[in-house]
Amino acid sequence: MRWALIYVQTVEALESAYDVSVVVFDKTGTLTLGKLSVEDSKYYTQDTVPWLGTERGIQSVVRALTGSSTHPVSAAVHEHVVATLASASPLQTDGLDVKSVPGKGVEATVDGVVIRGGSAVWAAGGGVVKDLGDHTVFVVSVAADPAHSVFTCIAYYILSDSLRPDALSTIKSLTQRGLEVHILSGDNHGVVTRTASALGVPTAQARGGCSPEEKGQWIKFLQGADGDEDCEKGCDSEASKRRKVMFVGDGTNDALALVQSDVGVSLGGGTDVASSAAQVVLLSSLNAGLTDVFKLARAARRRVWMNFAWAGMYNAVAILLACGVLGRARIPPQWAGLGELVTFWTLLAGAPIARDGKGMLRPITTMTRRQGHCNMESTTVTALLAGATLTGIYLWYQSKSSRVPLPPGPRGNLIFGSALELRTSKAFWINFAKWTERFAGVTVRTPAWLSPTRTGSLTTRLRIGWEKDIIFIEYGPLLKHYRTLLQRALNNRVVLDYLPLQEHEAKRLLRRLYDTPERFMQHIHLMAGSVAIRMVYGYRVDSPDDRLVQAAEQVMYSEPDVRLVMAPGRWMVEVFPLLRYIPRWFPGATFHKATASWVPILQATEDETFEYVKSQMVTNLARLLRSTG
Repeated sequence: MRWALIYVQTVEALESAYDVSVVVFDKTGTLTLGKLSVEDSKYYTQDTVPWLGTERGIQSVVRALTGSSTHPVSAAVHEHVVATLASASPLQTDGLDVKSVPGKGVEATVDGVVIRGGSAVWAAGGGVVKDLGDHTVFVVSVAADPAHSVFTCIAYYILSDSLRPDALSTIKSLTQRGLEVHILSGDNHGVVTRTASALGVPTAQARGGCSPEEKGQWIKFLQGADGDEDCEKGCDSEASKRRKVMFVGDGTNDALALVQSDVGVSLGGGTDVASSAAQVVLLSSLNAGLTDVFKLARAARRRVWMNFAWAGMYNAVAILLACGVLGRARIPPQWAGLGELVTFWTLLAGAPIARDGKGMLRPITTMTRRQGHCNMESTTVTALLAGATLTGIYLWYQSKSSRVPLPPGPRGNLIFGSALELRTSKAFWINFAKWTERFAGVTVRTPAWLSPTRTGSLTTRLRIGWEKDIIFIEYGPLLKHYRTLLQRALNNRVVLDYLPLQEHEAKRLLRRLYDTPERFMQHIHLMAGSVAIRMVYGYRVDSPDDRLVQAAEQVMYSEPDVRLVMAPGRWMVEVFPLLRYIPRWFPGATFHKATASWVPILQATEDETFEYVKSQMVTNLARLLRSTG
């Protein structure tokens, strides 16, 4: 399939083109060929000005006046006059300092006389050209008294132009897409209306005699209002809905409209000013170029949404798996970074690809080539780069594995390592016991590199919920204080004092087992809790319904087991502390729910024991004061 040659200067142009609802065309050189020819001419000699006393003198003035203009009308008049004066010698007027007036015409001054050539309204041809409203007319006039701007017509030229071969098909294609088509031109209104009728554009949507400023105002009106009202009224309307407008033109007088529009489109044969002001330049036919602009816009928007959907679904599933929402199926943190490469390469591979309505693939670039084939599609390049990268990762992994032998353990793979062997279950320690039996007796010395390279980084990580646990406290005064307390409570001499307590609780256990043997596990739990609470807090448990025992039972033996909930590394938030800021309702934030259910229980248990010890200290102090008072 062949594609038009299009130059897109900004990405915003494709984004806006997708939402375009109005397309505005310039007439001359855009919808028409711009190759005008003079059908008729008329000259009015002026006896008051010597060099305007003959038709040949007027023609010489017109030749000099139009020689530097690139506008199609001026160029056609100049070509006609040059052909007429082919054998004439240059006159003194052949060096005029001509200035161009965008949207109106050209102007020069000779011996204090102002000469204008352009539209009838601007050149002030008066009644001489009042009956030529349905034709393209180039009027030449002079003003001997510029201060009063009284211009007298000295010549006019009637020109005709032909429609582009693809102009009608372009308008039909746009209307079939549901787009609203307008025509704005600096030509007289009758010519513009006749062109609109030939192309099937409603005459109410065709306006002639527009200056560059009026074109810009009308574009602004179409962007901000609906309807076919006067431009001045429309430009003041702010309540109407904002619409996206595309303007297609090729002349210098179209620059303001090209800038004002949401998508400015210039033709390849247009002026440099128009090409600079436009966002898109068509270097091929009008119909094929505009059709491909809209196709590219739709393909780009579709690709963006597909990439958003893919990235969103991929990351949502990855986050849920990493958070352990499926229980056993989890992504270990060390492989989360590698998982990002999957979505990255997928988006990178899909970004430059667009599909047209027939399923053809092509790259979205600033230039689409009108060729039957390319040397190498970007998809092939992307696939080769992706394959080379994955191969490099695999080779690096293999070389690293051979260079640093791993400790004995389950054999991992490139993607997940040994993560699949680590079952997140209630009895995860069973797997550890099996590995101990399987790999017992194997001595490995090479993992010694872990000590200097990894220990420092791992010991400085943020510990969510384990900051005050003695095994994680950094060496310092607090750790020394904890070690002193443990030494005082568990040294060789002190532990002997716990023997009577343990014997007493053992006897109570035997009595309970004799009375209600069917409650064996409950009695065991009660004995263990009683011994621990009595040793730590000095609190004596007399009944299985004791509040502290019940709290301990709930903490240690209820579902879910708090030992699993509080196990180090159980939650992804411990690996990525930033996750603690995600809201509770976010999928996979199960650690929030666990915290909400277990923190009150643990806090209540801690408060109960603390208050009991505090009250006992006050009571003992009161007794001491009474005994010594």
